[in-house]
Amino acid sequence: MAALRDTLVGMIKRARIEPDPVRTRLAKGLTIAIKFEGDALAVQLSRADVFPSVREWKTVIDMMPQHTIFELPKSFISKNVYYLQGKIKLSKELL
Repeated sequence: MAALRDTLVGMIKRARIEPDPVRTRLAKGLTIAIKFEGDALAVQLSRADVFPSVREWKTVIDMMPQHTIFELPKSFISKNVYYLQGKIKLSKELL
């Protein structure tokens, strides 16, 4: 799990300076995309064949640095890709 935490911290650092979403693909086809929207961090999990599970969502969010859930995840399908998308706010010290 430390590897996931390190990956997410690196993604957050990149997202601070990149205007486009920062993405990484994990095992079993799960893709994580993040992007800052004001002071909130939009988090999106996606997979081509089936919705990401709530357990996967919880695991990813739990591995994020200190945060508060800002918007619970919503599910949707677009072009045969299945998504869970929500927002968190990182603690002020991390911004």
